Amino acid sequence: AGALAALLKTYRRFCETVDIGFVCSHVVWTDGSPCVMNIPNPAADWSRFYTPEQPVVAVQSCTFVSVLIPSHVIRAIGLPAPEFFIWYDDNEYTERITRRFVGLCEPASRVVHALACNEGAVFERVQEDNLWKFRYGVRNEIAVRRRHGGFGDALIASLRLLREFRSVPRLQHRILLLHALWQGWRFRYVPPAADAGSLADLLEEAFGPLQQVQDVSLETEAG
Repeated sequence: AGALAALLKTYRRFCETVDIGFVCSHVVWTDGSPCVMNIPNPAADWSRFYTPEQPVVAVQSCTFVSVLIPSHVIRAIGLPAPEFFIWYDDNEYTERITRRFVGLCEPASRVVHALACNEGAVFERVQEDNLWKFRYGVRNEIAVRRRHGGFGDALIASLRLLREFRSVPRLQHRILLLHALWQGWRFRYVPPAADAGSLADLLEEAFGPLQQVQDVSLETEAG
């Protein structure tokens, strides 16, 4: 509740003067250190709204672990691309948002992501049981870089990934990751639109019938 309240407070503080696309939390691991998988990418003008008293940071993208996105923003830019499925789906979506709106990180909103270990996508840990996630991640990152950054951005990302592939223990897994990289260059995803009907369907899938959701919210306010 405290994390959500902090996000709402920051949104209400800026929404009258700034086109806020999302406000995300400061995600920590179980020991209180920043969760490596969930560190937002800072914007070029990250200090635009920063003050020592209220250290809000402008960010270019973030993960889906605790982020507040207004419904009018979803209607404006569409829904996350379902083809991404896992890894980099959140980066693509929030980066799509900040191409038209402003993304903020509110450090006072603090949440815990209790992963087994606090590390990012480390290629030396690729195994048979997690290879599928790395393949999605590689393909999705290259597709995003090509769509949003162009040929040069995708090429730089590809060269970095090729260097990282050297740490993959098994040759067969390296070959499959190379194939995923090639798929990323060819992958043309189309972000789905978000109309009133699709948003209602999403809410009902997550929370049940809309009338029931409304009743619960009214009970919460009354309490």
